[in-house]
Amino acid sequence: MTHGKSHGTATLGHEGASLIDMVPDVLETDEGARRSAALMHLASIPWPIVAPIVAFVLWRRSAPFVASHALQALLETLALNVLLAVAAVASLAYTLWTLWGHWQTGWVDFSIWPFLARFALGFLALGLLWAITTVVSLRQAAKAWQGVWPRQAALVKRLAGR
Repeated sequence: MTHGKSHGTATLGHEGASLIDMVPDVLETDEGARRSAALMHLASIPWPIVAPIVAFVLWRRSAPFVASHALQALLETLALNVLLAVAAVASLAYTLWTLWGHWQTGWVDFSIWPFLARFALGFLALGLLWAITTVVSLRQAAKAWQGVWPRQAALVKRLAGR
C-alpha cells in the first residue's frame, strides 16, 4: 500500500482513489482526526444530537473519518429517539384509554398506584437507556481513538457529495 496526497486525502494503492472510496475496518488515520472523532463521541453524551451534527458539518469534506463517526453517533441517536417516541405514544395511548375507562365507570375502582408504578418504571427505563448510551459513546470514543472506522462509513461518501 502506498500512501500519498491527493486533494487533501491519502490515497491507497490505486492512483486517485481516496480513503472514502476504500473504507476498510481499520485504517491509519492521523492523530488529529482520531482525537476529534473521540471528542465528538464524548461530547455526544451531554449533547446527543448537537455534537454529531456540528462535527459532521465541520468535517464532512475535510476529514471523512470524523464525519463517519459523527454520522454513526447521529444515526444511533435518531434511532433511539424514534424508539423512545414509539414507547411514549404507546404509553400515552394506554394511559388515556385507562383514564377513559375509569371516567366512564365513575372512577369507582380507580387507584393511583398503577399510574405511579408505570411512571417510576418509565423513569427507570430512561435512566437505563442513558447509562447504555453513555457506555456505547465511551466505547465508540475508544474505537475512534484507536482509528477504527464505523461500519456505515461508505454512507458518508454519498452524504458528503463525493
